[in-house]
Amino acid sequence: MSHPLHEPDPPGQPEDDPQIRQMVDEVNEILRSTHEHLQKHYPPFREIYRNGYNWPEIDPLRWEICRCLFFGLFQAAMTLTNHFLENLLKTALITKTGIEKSESEPDQPRLNVIEHFKQNYGPGYAEYDRLYLGDIINRAFEAELITEEQKDQLLILKDIFRNAWSHSNRKKMFGESFIPMSALHWGDEGIQVEAKENVEIADFIIGQGLFQVQFAEYHAPKYFKYVDGIARQICVKLFGEDYKSELGSLERD
Repeated sequence: MSHPLHEPDPPGQPEDDPQIRQMVDEVNEILRSTHEHLQKHYPPFREIYRNGYNWPEIDPLRWEICRCLFFGLFQAAMTLTNHFLENLLKTALITKTGIEKSESEPDQPRLNVIEHFKQNYGPGYAEYDRLYLGDIINRAFEAELITEEQKDQLLILKDIFRNAWSHSNRKKMFGESFIPMSALHWGDEGIQVEAKENVEIADFIIGQGLFQVQFAEYHAPKYFKYVDGIARQICVKLFGEDYKSELGSLERD
């Protein structure tokens, strides 16, 4: 006797179903379309993908951004790297505060694990979790988690990448980039070609979606690689020189 929730199998094999065949074709097309991106981006990001930070608060973001690059999801990689940067610096500051508080009070009463984390890491959450990215970058520099050069570079990236993408600010995203353009219109003598002129992309909504894709494809890999390098340096500063062995050959000096 069959289970009351069991639905009988439809007649014929699954591959005989036109809808299933269509779905298989669509999935294969998706896989084929990613082949070029895998060829281009897997080799340079292979070590970053395979060698994590051994830091579970941050590693899932690294893994997902790599996948975005491998599959050509460059706009997703841009927005996720923005989150990765802010999450990285906040988490590093909170962790540093917790480590220092724990080390400064070695004789504190024995606590259970949850109470230990609340007591030592709670002040860091209260101090840093609600700060804006610009403040977080400056505080990370003051805490010697990043260098002055990195601080200055990150403040620039905050404006042209993080703020531009998070707030969909086209002027910040495209800057003064322009394209030569001409148009057609109907005149007394039929179709007439207008004179070519340089049009700023930020001021011309037509085509901005495609330009945004191209912008992301160009910038996302470099942006993520730069932030990944900072993440690996911060790991060593937080967890000690011995931590370099956890990062393999990717730790940047």
